[in-house]
Order: sequence, then structure tokens, then C-alpha cells
Amino acid sequence: MHQPPDTSTDLLRCFSVYIIHLMMLFAYVINNEHMHIRHLICFLISLSAATTIFAGRITLDIEPGVEYRNGLHTFSAKVTNNGDEEATDLTARVKCDGTYNLGSCEILMPDQSAVFCAATSNDNWNTGIRTILFEITYHDRLGYPYSVLATIPLMLDIPEPTNDPIALRASRIKMDKQGTIEVTIQNSWSNAIEGRLTVDLPANLQMKVTNPSVIIKPGEILTKNIDIRNNGAREGSSYALSIIFDYPLNGINRSVSTTAKVRIRPHIDIDRIISGKQFMICAGILAFCLLILSAFRARVALDSRKIGILTDALLLILIILYISAHVPASYLLMDTTTCGGDTPAHNYLASQLKHSLFTDHKISSWAQGWWCGYPSFQYYFPLPYIVISLLSFVIPFNIAFKLVSVAGIFTLPLAVYAATRVMRLQRPIPILSAIAMLPLLFDASHKMWGVNIYSTFAGMISNSISFPIMVLFIASVFRDLMDGKFRLRSTLLLALMLMSHFFTTVIGLLTVAIIPLLRPPCGFKKAALILFAECALGVTLMAWWLIPLIAKSAFAMDFGNNWIVTIMSQLHPLALRCVPLALISLLYGLMDRNRAILLLVWMLVASTLLFYFGYGVSPVFVNVRLWPFMLYSLLILEMAAIGFVAIRLIRSWPVAMAIFIIVITFFIEEPYQVRHWAKWNYEGMESKPLWPVYRDLVMPLAGTKGRLANDLSEKNNSLGSSRIFETTPHLTGKPILEGGLVNSALGSMFSYYIQSETSRDPAGFPTIVKPTTFNMTNATKHLELFNVKHFIARWEGTKSALAAMPQQWRKLNDQSGWELYELTTHEGSYVYIPSNQPCAVAIQAKNLKSDAMRWIYNIGLIDQPFVFLSGDEKTEQFSTVIPESEYRDLTKKNSTNPPAFAGIAITKGARIWDEKLSDISISFKTTGIGLPHIIKVSWFPNWKVRGADAIHIVTPCF
Repeated sequence: MHQPPDTSTDLLRCFSVYIIHLMMLFAYVINNEHMHIRHLICFLISLSAATTIFAGRITLDIEPGVEYRNGLHTFSAKVTNNGDEEATDLTARVKCDGTYNLGSCEILMPDQSAVFCAATSNDNWNTGIRTILFEITYHDRLGYPYSVLATIPLMLDIPEPTNDPIALRASRIKMDKQGTIEVTIQNSWSNAIEGRLTVDLPANLQMKVTNPSVIIKPGEILTKNIDIRNNGAREGSSYALSIIFDYPLNGINRSVSTTAKVRIRPHIDIDRIISGKQFMICAGILAFCLLILSAFRARVALDSRKIGILTDALLLILIILYISAHVPASYLLMDTTTCGGDTPAHNYLASQLKHSLFTDHKISSWAQGWWCGYPSFQYYFPLPYIVISLLSFVIPFNIAFKLVSVAGIFTLPLAVYAATRVMRLQRPIPILSAIAMLPLLFDASHKMWGVNIYSTFAGMISNSISFPIMVLFIASVFRDLMDGKFRLRSTLLLALMLMSHFFTTVIGLLTVAIIPLLRPPCGFKKAALILFAECALGVTLMAWWLIPLIAKSAFAMDFGNNWIVTIMSQLHPLALRCVPLALISLLYGLMDRNRAILLLVWMLVASTLLFYFGYGVSPVFVNVRLWPFMLYSLLILEMAAIGFVAIRLIRSWPVAMAIFIIVITFFIEEPYQVRHWAKWNYEGMESKPLWPVYRDLVMPLAGTKGRLANDLSEKNNSLGSSRIFETTPHLTGKPILEGGLVNSALGSMFSYYIQSETSRDPAGFPTIVKPTTFNMTNATKHLELFNVKHFIARWEGTKSALAAMPQQWRKLNDQSGWELYELTTHEGSYVYIPSNQPCAVAIQAKNLKSDAMRWIYNIGLIDQPFVFLSGDEKTEQFSTVIPESEYRDLTKKNSTNPPAFAGIAITKGARIWDEKLSDISISFKTTGIGLPHIIKVSWFPNWKVRGADAIHIVTPCF
């Protein structure tokens, strides 16, 4: 049985009870001059009634059975899942003088049962009693391995029943990394007994000494200490050990057994979302502070403004504490490699930028780690990774990465509060807006559209950080234009926004563009001039990055399509139920000429229009990327309506407190899942039970030649992510065929096509790619072409195909179902002389990508390279230049021979040596002067050549 420390939805009610009591205490202090001790005692007693309930477990109960008939022993095990989480990959075994498989089951849902059965004959079993051990191994939904044990006695031809002279007992223990079980053996027989003590352990627990022999004197009570070591057992889980003592008695084998319980303590107590003891301590401190405040208030009158400030400060603290409860600092401060979703790839982004920034003094640079090389940060946003690089000089890199990756989550409520204050919205609208960010952050309707916690954990770090910057930028520009003053802060915020994400920049600029039309006090002309000056200066500050981005945009990749999204079904329940309040805000904004409200209405309208029609304008405007902006502006408008009513009817601070309690009680969707994700991501790769798979297969490849490729399998999730191997360049320095940031690399087209040849479930691919079906024969040719020297396989079909090609693939290692192979048909060199003279093709630049894909689709052309010439490139090196139409006709053919026009085959014998690859240069020596040399690195306009006539792009994209 295992019981992960996930919290149930009852956590919301418990947290609400805590908050309600704190608010009651706060209100009491504000409205009464004195606090009596009896009131404080009543408060603490009522607070202690709140408890936290934990749930989320797999409990497998085994009903073992054994039957002897017609010379066969039939073993059976009925396994029932009495937990509330599904178990996967179940395998049943029985152990008795050997191991026998009873069968397997792919998934066992809660309240379901499965029966495993097998028959065997064993003539070597002597007369007596034996203990049969049943073992069920399984995984939870995140890939953690577990096992449960059960025993049953097997009696063979016992002359008569006798009382067992041996009594066996074992202690229960709680442990962290290691612990000791005390086993007591009592001998009530008149003679000494010699036997063997066997301890069978579930998955992830190990024993330092196995199967010790034991001699017990007559009447002796012997104690044996068994040292247990935790080798990846999950904290907070419970395990049952089987302890068996076998001994002979009067020539007959006897056996007794017992069980021992092991509980793995949680890693750190603060890992619990809300600990009653800790919260009581904090509540006591807060109550003491409020007691002092009460005494202070008796002498100094507090006006409504001071009460509002205190209320806002308290609620902001509670908001951050609520987020911290679900994204615990204990995981963020672990020096481990962050994983989960696409996040493994971002480790390489950060470490590669740190290297290029402080070694080559460049932000946008070439990176050899992915996609056969790509222009790092040419098409992606460097701000978060610059911060990680700088911070890693002060604290460990892994911790710096984690803190920056969650910065957007923690700063969003604070930024929204500050922004609404800057826009001069009256209290309690600013604090209500900050509270509204909790439903936005915990929105469970999507996992990768941006801004919410799930998207951040999935790898959208830049998007998460950019959103608070955008909020502050809009507010700052609004304030500048209302005051008629140019302020440098808006320019700096624009530069930061440009450096952090595209969509926030578009929506931010589109939103502020309408401010001069809202009739600001300084007039349209002055407001427009200030807006132009601030934006022009911000864009100028980023010209070093924007100009190359625009100039070389043709070499970026389009990736993604519109999603099928129904707004009413996807919209957060809070936003959906409060839509009438947004209409009230609109009416108020029109009647009262509240420019801030009208600006938020425009933001909602603009993002909605782009949501529906943006993709038709440009493929970059995938509809779901606009979703967070729609939800954000709608939530703020709804909270503004509540604020307007509160200002006029009652005191505002009780309304803010009530809204906070209502939101966290009824409108936070599955918050325990957030904590589950946080633990999975931030405990790191090294804390996963299957970390040895990555450690033993990938880490030894550091310094080896060639690239690494892998079979994309959902089973990789148990290592930390389905894309876990994308962190390989970060951890080992070895380049891989695939990578992250599909938009940034021409090589992604070919890598994903090859992945469709090697995997059952390839990842999403650029829209230009037409994936093929599994074909390891063609894949092997392509992998050699792309200088892949090593390959990791997980799917049984891929492993079988590789094993069937021993002349090409040599198995190096296997770990828990993953297998590492070496491609022996090449030496791992990046430079080679083709067997056929390259043929030049005159193409239009806009057709570069599609023409390159035409070539790789035709496996018969793999030995015939084509050079793509466009514009004013030199052509005198080529005897023939064919038109693009002829090239397209040739690529339609399915011939295994080079085309007749290909010219002369190149004579072999030239030698290439002394290859040196780095992120800024590729050098080599050759005896093949005058011959074409193909370099298995992606082409990009920045490449220049020395020692040769020219450099061209050659198929596929080298």
C-alpha cells in the first residue's frame, strides 16, 4: 500500500476555517478598543477544531491460494484495489525455490479486482511445510514503482499436525534513508534449532545483509537486527515486509512467517500543505500581534484608510501563503534538476545561455545541443534565463532555476494589486483584483495555454514571468498618459516585456494603443506623443534583438494550430457565474467615464477578437494563447463591479475578506493537484525512483562521439517527463537529435519526421511535416545521416526492431525496460565527403522548408545531396543547376538509385581528421581539397567559411 501526501478537497474547507477565524479576530480588533484574554482563548480553541485530511492512495489486498492436484501446484492470487487511485502495470509472481510468473494486468482501477493464476510441478519439494511468497509489483499513475507481499503456508505430506516450536515477531519502524527492524525468534523446543531467516522487501527498499543463518538454543529468545536502506521509496508511504524462518525438525522442513511494517517519513514536515501544529503556532503569533494592536488602537485612532491598508496587507500575505502552501519552498530549495512537462529542456536553455553570456559574451548564440544545432535565443525570449544565469553565481544553478521558474506565479497577485493602485482604482478593487488571480493561477481547465500554474509547470516559464510585467506596463503607461508625463519606467517595462514573451507584448501594446482615444486630461495629441516616445524608446533599447529576429524570421518554424475551444465550457466557474458583474462594470465605466475600466473592457474585446480571428491574420496567433488575457480582463471587471457596490453600501474591508474566503472555498479547482505537480517537478529527476535508468544509461555518454536520439514513449514520464532526454546536453554535454523550442530550428522538421519512424507515439510536429509510420530500416539510414551514434528505446516494437538488426545496432545496456543501443555503421563524425557530387537546385527562398522536406520523404535520394541556391549565390562551383520544378519531379520518384544527372561519383580515399565543434565554430582538416564536404550541422545565414570557396545549404538542411 502506498499513501502519497496529496491533500483532498477538504483542505479548502480547513484553510477557509483558519482564514475565517483570522478575519473574525481581525474584525474584532478593528472594531473594539480592547481584546480580553478570554476572547483570545476562545479563538485558539475554535481554531484547533480545523483539521486537514489527506487522501490519494493505492491499497492492494491479496488473497493468495495454492492447490495441489494431479502432480501440479496451482498458485492463485486475487488482487483488489481498495484505494482511490488506479494502479498500473501489475505483475504477479510467486516465490518458492524459484520464481514463477502468475500473469500481468495493465491497469487496476479503484474497487476492481484481478485474478492471477499459474500451475507448476516441482518434484524437488520435500515433505514438510513451506511458506509461499506472493509478490505483486505495480506503478502509480506517475510511474513510481511499488510492490506488495503476501504469504501462505504449503503443507506437503505432514504425518500429523504439531505445534510449531518457533515463534516469530517483528517490530514496526518509521525511517528516512535507513532504519533497523528488530526480529525476535523464540525457541520453545528442547533442542537447539538451526534455520535460515529470509527477509523479502518491496520495491525501493534494500537490506544490507540477506538470508543470515541462525542457531537458537533451547528456550532462547534471539533478537536479530535487520538494517533496511531506502533506495527510492516514496516519502509518506507505508510498506509491508515479509519475514520467513525456515528450519528442519525431525527431518521435516518447517516454516514460520510474519510481517513488518515500514513507514517512510515525509521528506520535510513543511511538505504538508497545512500542518495543524505549525498553523497554531503562526496563529498564536498573529493573535499576540493583534493583541498588541488592540492595545495600540486604544490610544491611537485608526481611520478607514489605515484599516484599508492593514486589510490589504493581511490579504496579500494570505494570498502568498496560500500559493506557498501548494508550491512549497522545501521542494524549491532542493538542489535537484527540475523536470515535468517540457521543463527538462529549459534547463539546457539556461545553462547554455550562461555559458554563451559569460564565455562568448553573447545572448543570441549558436547551440549545438539540439536539432543538429540552432540559433539559441534568436527567436525565443531570454529574460528569465538571463536572471537564472546571474542568480546562479550566488546560489546553486538548480535552485536559481526553480526560483525563477515560479517567480511569475508568486508575483502576479502583487503585480495586479500594484497595477490597479497605479491606475487609481478605489479600494477594495485592487485587493479584490489580487484575490481574483487565485482562480486564474489555479485554473484547471487547461495545462498549457499560459499563465496558470499548470502551464508554468509544463514549461511556459517565460509566459508566466511576462504576464506580471505586462500588467505593470499597461498600468504605468495609463498613469503616464493620464498625468501627461513621460516616465522612463514604462520604457523599461516595455523592454522587459519584449524580452520575456511575444503574446504579452502584442496584447500589452494593443491595449495601451487606445488610451489616447479615451480623452485623457492632457489631451489626445500630448498623450499620443508620450505613448509614441515611451514605446519607441523601449523598442530601440531592444533593437539588438528585434532587428535580427525580424530580418531572419524566414528561418523560424511555424508550430501549432487553433484548438477546438468552447468558451462557455472552458471558462472558469467564477468568471462564468459573474459575467453580469462585468456588464455592470462596463455600464459604470461608460456612465462615470472611468477610463481604467474602459481600458480593461478594450483588453477583453481585443483579446477575444484575436482569439476568434487572429489565426487568419497570422498562424502565430493560436487561439488558446489568447485565453489567459480574456480570463484576466474578465475577472478584473467582475471584481471591479463588486468593489463599486462595496464602496457605496458598506465598509469595503469586510467585503474583501468575504470574497477571499468564498474564492478559496468554492472557486479553486483541485488545488491538491497543483501540489502534486509541484512535488513531481521540483523534487527533481534525481529523486525519482527510476533515476538510476537515466544515471546509468545517459550519464556515461558524456564525451562520446555523435548525437543521442530516443524513442518517445509515455513510459519516460516515470523518469520525470516524456521529454526527459532533452536535458541531456545540460547534464552531459552530449548533443541530441531533438530538443525544445520547435519554432527556433529548421532541424526540428527532420528530427520529428525521424521520430515518427522510430516511435509508436511521436510528439507534435511542425505543421509543414507529414509524418510517416514506424520503419526502423529507413530510420537507421536517417539516423546515420544525422550523426546519431546512440539510441535509447522503450517501446517493445522499437526494441525488437533494433535487436533484429545486429549488424547495425549493438546493445550496450538496459535498465528497467529502457535499452541503450550504439549505431556501429559510422564513427560519429560530423563532416563527410558525399559519395555523389551534389546537384544544385535554383529555388525560391520561400520554398526552402517544403523543398527540404520533399527530399527526406524519398529514402531513395538519401545518397544524393542537393544544394539549394537562391538569390545571388555563386553557382560556378556546380556544373549543373536544375530548376525547382525539375527537383520536385525527381523527389516524387521512389528510386533507390541516384538520378542520371547527378554527375560523377566522388572517388573515395580522402581523409578528414581533427574535428572540433563548439557553439561558435566548426573546424576540421582534410586531404580532400576541391571536394565538397558536408557538415552535419543545421545551416543558418550567420555561418561563414574560411579555407573553402563558399558555404551553401545542402539537403536535408546541413
